[in-house]
Amino acid sequence: MAFEGFYPAILATFRHIESNYGYDTLERYWREMAEEYYAPVIEKFKTGGLGAIARHWREYFDKEPKAQVDVIREQNRVIIDVKQCPAIYWLRHFKCDIPDWYYNHIPVMGTVLAERSGHKFEFESGDGKYKMIFIKE
Repeated sequence: MAFEGFYPAILATFRHIESNYGYDTLERYWREMAEEYYAPVIEKFKTGGLGAIARHWREYFDKEPKAQVDVIREQNRVIIDVKQCPAIYWLRHFKCDIPDWYYNHIPVMGTVLAERSGHKFEFESGDGKYKMIFIKE
């Protein structure tokens, strides 16, 4: 979302689900969101391959305030190198308490997007930075 206030709101949603229904339910929510809400994106990844994946993430992060991201297309993979995560930037800006599990939505959802489109997914993270890697199978 291209609005800084989105991040505290979505964190509150995640926190509500985790606090009231448990972490397993939160993870299921993320998987189902990836499968259902992102179904058109999965279809684009499936039909357009790595080129569509690179385009999607470039366009996505171009709209994100405070994002610092390189999208690198290689022969058999796309690396989304997030040098400054906009969510973490804004959550810290608003002095939100960020739970240890917050970043888990990225590999959970990324794995669904990759697997449903015929790709593999790898994830590396640390201190407001991360890499998503989509690999052609």
